[in-house]
Amino acid sequence: MDQFFQIALNPTCDTSPPFDQKDMDEFLAMVTAALAAAPGLSFVRAVYLISEQMTKAALQEDDRGFVCNRGCGFCCHQLVSCTELEWVEIRGFLVSLEQKRRYHVGKALKKLRGQFMEYIRTHPIKKSDAETSMKVRSHWAGKPCPFLGQEGECVIYPVRPFECRAYYSTEVCTDLLPGHMTIYPFVWQKIASTVLVDEQMKLLPEGAEIPYLPLPFWLDTDELLKI
Repeated sequence: MDQFFQIALNPTCDTSPPFDQKDMDEFLAMVTAALAAAPGLSFVRAVYLISEQMTKAALQEDDRGFVCNRGCGFCCHQLVSCTELEWVEIRGFLVSLEQKRRYHVGKALKKLRGQFMEYIRTHPIKKSDAETSMKVRSHWAGKPCPFLGQEGECVIYPVRPFECRAYYSTEVCTDLLPGHMTIYPFVWQKIASTVLVDEQMKLLPEGAEIPYLPLPFWLDTDELLKI
């Protein structure tokens, strides 16, 4: 897997996360408690659960005017990145889909992977940095996610990558990433994202690059079509 296509962990390119080790430890303690309470729950799902519980509680006190609703799907027209652990959750969820839907999603994934590999072939990248990330994202701006349904719904909503969970808008969108759209508005979302990458790093050889890559890199399209 080409290291030059490592996409920045935080799309906002923050250099100093507004949390410390104590905050991380408290979040991890809640994740551990969730895992103990539900033995069949995966680490990724536990992280999602705790983050969503905290977000729901915060929005009950102050909704910040967010207007995102099922069926909009505007921010679903771009390239999404995730850890391999998150991709494993997605792939497992695909197995539960009705066969006809699985087939159509598989075709969309195969098409996306082909387009992405062609992009790599025709756009050699010399380094892995925020500038590279933005160029790749810019190229894919406006292109629909393969998991976007015909009615603007997310086909894999329960296991959508954390990056997707961090987009919010205070106005109905008419343009990708407009000024009224916010990414990672809550500190625990940044903690959760970091926790997922840290967990992924534990599974990799020492010195490995951050395993946060564009979705097409994780696709095993032939197998998906056989599910």
